[in-house]
Amino acid sequence: MKTFEKVIGYDDIKEELLKVADMFLNLEEYKAIGAYIPKGILIYGRPGMGKTLLANELAEICGCFTTVIRKNRNQSDFIQELRNGFTEAKENAPSIIILDDLDKYVPDEESKEEFYVVQACIDDIGNEDILVVATANNISGIPDSLLRKGRFDKQFELEVLPKGVSEQIVEKYTDNYGIFTSNVNVIDVKKLF
Repeated sequence: MKTFEKVIGYDDIKEELLKVADMFLNLEEYKAIGAYIPKGILIYGRPGMGKTLLANELAEICGCFTTVIRKNRNQSDFIQELRNGFTEAKENAPSIIILDDLDKYVPDEESKEEFYVVQACIDDIGNEDILVVATANNISGIPDSLLRKGRFDKQFELEVLPKGVSEQIVEKYTDNYGIFTSNVNVIDVKKLF
């Protein structure tokens, strides 16, 4: 099985997500012993922490049909897109639905219709082999009814990584630019952390 090669840090979370991936890849074996994949996974934390990367990597490891839903339309079109995404996932099960930036689905605090549509769509999944993975920066505006067990059974908060891990990330993604070679000192990126 592939691992989260593109993700540095968050080892405990990656280990839990690999367990979910193993269940997803071996659905019938787990069902035979009475175990089922979680209905949903929520990954949340400050912007730029790697939430979407983790969600995408999980989908890649599972290697199944995946639909990604981001809010980039007006409200009525987006609500239809949500419903269509869940319908398409059912037709292609086993599948994964990624609800990227879930906390940005509502236009303002007055309207929460999008959240209730997501909630209804998750409930309609029933026993289908569909995994819903959502990312969010801030979950305080998401209704508790959507966050509860049975909808998002597993929730992971991404926190700021320790200094050494942050340096590993910078080194990994700047390696081709010679920033950390002994002869080139364009900027001492390590001092930024």
